[in-house]
Amino acid sequence: MGKTKKKKIKQNELAQNPKNTLLFISGALAILTIMLFSNTFNHDYNMDDNLVTQNHPLTKQGVSAIPTILNSPYHQDDMGYAYGYRPVVHISFAIEHELFGESVKTSHIVNTLLFALIVVLLFRLLIRWIGTNSIFIAAIITILFAVHPIHTEVVASIKNRDEILALLFALSAGLALSNYIANSKKWYWLLIAALYFSIGMLSKKGIYPLVMALPIGFVIFKSTTWKQILFATLALAIPAALVASEMQWIRMLLLIFTPVAISVSFSYVLQLTRENTWKDTLLTAYNNPKQFSYVFWVVVLVSLILQFTIAIYLTLFLGVLFLYKHKKEAIYHFGVAMLVFHLTFDSDELSLLAIIIIALRFFSDLKNKEKNKRLLWLLVSVSIGNLFIDFFIVDQPDVGYILKIVSILTMSFIAIFNPYLSLIYLALIISVIELFFKKDGFTYFNFDILIFIFIPIVYTLNKLSVNASKFFPAILVIVFTLFGYTPGNEIFRGNYADPNDMSWVYQQYDAENQGKGEGRILAYVENTLVAPHSGAEKFATGVAVFGEYARLHLFPKELLFYYGFEKVKTVDFTSPWVWASLLFHLGILFSIFYFFNRSPLISFGGIWYLTSILLFSNWVQLIAGMVGERLAFAASVGFCTMLAGYFQLLKKDTKKLKAGYPELILLAIVLIFGTRTVYRNLDWKDPITLMTRDMKYLENSAQANNLLALNLMMVSTTNNKIPQDQRLKMQQKAVRHFDKATQIWPYFFNAHFDKGRAAITVGDFEKAEEGFLKTIEIDPSFINPFYFLIDIYRQQNNNESYKAIAKEMVQHHSDNLDAHNFLFNGYLYNQQIDSALIALENGLEIFPDDQGLQMNYKNLLERSE
Repeated sequence: MGKTKKKKIKQNELAQNPKNTLLFISGALAILTIMLFSNTFNHDYNMDDNLVTQNHPLTKQGVSAIPTILNSPYHQDDMGYAYGYRPVVHISFAIEHELFGESVKTSHIVNTLLFALIVVLLFRLLIRWIGTNSIFIAAIITILFAVHPIHTEVVASIKNRDEILALLFALSAGLALSNYIANSKKWYWLLIAALYFSIGMLSKKGIYPLVMALPIGFVIFKSTTWKQILFATLALAIPAALVASEMQWIRMLLLIFTPVAISVSFSYVLQLTRENTWKDTLLTAYNNPKQFSYVFWVVVLVSLILQFTIAIYLTLFLGVLFLYKHKKEAIYHFGVAMLVFHLTFDSDELSLLAIIIIALRFFSDLKNKEKNKRLLWLLVSVSIGNLFIDFFIVDQPDVGYILKIVSILTMSFIAIFNPYLSLIYLALIISVIELFFKKDGFTYFNFDILIFIFIPIVYTLNKLSVNASKFFPAILVIVFTLFGYTPGNEIFRGNYADPNDMSWVYQQYDAENQGKGEGRILAYVENTLVAPHSGAEKFATGVAVFGEYARLHLFPKELLFYYGFEKVKTVDFTSPWVWASLLFHLGILFSIFYFFNRSPLISFGGIWYLTSILLFSNWVQLIAGMVGERLAFAASVGFCTMLAGYFQLLKKDTKKLKAGYPELILLAIVLIFGTRTVYRNLDWKDPITLMTRDMKYLENSAQANNLLALNLMMVSTTNNKIPQDQRLKMQQKAVRHFDKATQIWPYFFNAHFDKGRAAITVGDFEKAEEGFLKTIEIDPSFINPFYFLIDIYRQQNNNESYKAIAKEMVQHHSDNLDAHNFLFNGYLYNQQIDSALIALENGLEIFPDDQGLQMNYKNLLERSE
């Protein structure tokens, strides 16, 4: 009896003193986190730590370097190549070095303490959202986040402090917003939130999706007005856009207004769904032209930012429905949207498709001439707008495309008086266009036939007093499908590129044009989507990447320091993994709507997770390595929230915990995750330990083999404490891994060259020759391998090979004096005096004042005489 009474008193005390309870749980969570990662304190530096702290030229100067840091890129090498801007990360290390000096142990401790602070802030923010009555649920979410093994890379790798700081300040911004939501009169909290989020973005831009996720959290869990959500989103969106847009004004406006539109729309829709069912809400939006236009423009803005096939076709689909349901209201919305698309994507095919859709809608209701005037003027406006873009913005207007628009426009005017006369006109114009501009468009020809067939069908239906406009969407889908132009065809179309054509390998890849905002140039081994690929392959690969992130969250047994080719590579829809991932994530999307009222945590967690991980799917921008555990750091908050939401469904009363099945399942998950985290931390001791242990899963990863080889060479040549025999074994192992990397990807330029250098170190001249010759084959403009081969052949007295490589060196580097001297020596070693004289004469034509060439020529000429 006494024990029971004590327990009741303790529980009552917790209930009566929520502040003490929050402090107690916050402290316990911080201690748990520090204990989990305390085994990283004695670790060494690891991959890429030199980017931020290890022997870094700026951070080692301490706080005096801060002004320079603010004006410096994230990384810049000796050759002047630079990318990124993350000053907050470097400033944190500058402060750390000022206080404690450059100490790897201090850096690991600071990383762990910062992660513990994130855990506490997350718990406090969750409490602000779901209330102290759900304190156990908040604690469960936070514990799952703290113990999840996917975070070992972020905490155990010093370099990844950028991820830690970004999320730390994002959560701080969320707490500041909660103060504003609680009292809108305290508007200064908006400024504080903006400041925090700015610092987070200047740590790393990957938190941008939280511009939407954080305000949506207040929409779901708190009683808010649309104005509060508007200002809260703007407080995050404006500083986020300033950083992420890199001062590109159109991009900046899109990055501001898109999250605002989504957050406010979500607030409005949620209000409707609380009054009605989802079905009633969707029907209301479909029948209400203002609501429909609102949804339509949100999708347009999202499509402009994401710029991938699905988003664009969703806009077209909504545009068709809009025109069908609300012809009058949809006219200029749809037209303006298509003009924006044409201007943004410079896509003749896309703009022509929009004109075709408007024209078909016009012809589907020819009987009502008065009502059709607006559509006709829309057709004229959109056509003129597209022609203006082609004439004055596009450098080389497509004449065939322009004639197509003019033909459709003229045909529409003729159809007002006589639809059949318009058919005769169309037949004539098709003949002219296809005769003189056939190279320009078999796809466009399908559109011509489409209209040719469509006009008599709808006109006949009108004559029979059947309203063809009612069947507009169905007829559109049928005709488009018959003539092979559907979203499905576009998405599932095969590879554009010849898989045997590797000419693109020899061309420099401009990452910025492919969506990498920081100008980071990627190699094929880092992301296979740098190679030519179809829209189908990009979409399918993104889905596969989604699946890999889901696997890492659910089954984090196989954690890796690197992914990329060929561990992760470009795939298409023949891959079962793609379909499994697609079904799984469609399930998450469905659960967001299905559990909205029953378990808001599932919905909110799904929104947070999907919006955060979308940025790293390779749809929005290409990712180095294609997948990265560190990139899922912020997204995992949403995933852990979803898991806790399902726990909440299993256990209806979450105010008290008892030894039931839900609790046992949860305990098992926490223990498994925590144990895996502790052991995974040990792998991050140093680069060699990490890469060697992971290599059992990465035998087919070209870059993983290359990175291990590079680190083996670096450690073996710089660490004087390593015995000579062990040093040699490490270097021989490096050659094997370089060789493996080049076998996986035969065009791996850096690995071939480094294999050659490493092979010379261990005396394996056959491998060295192989590596340097392949390097020259890939890029003969790179002169260094020629020098190495000259040395190798000279040491081996291989005069024929010496002469051959010298001849090739002159061929590709005729402006290099050494090349001419090498070729002269090559002929001389082979007793080919006449050829040696010719080589010297050729050299003297380019370097007439070189005394060495003059002397050799004079001596050789005398000798030959």
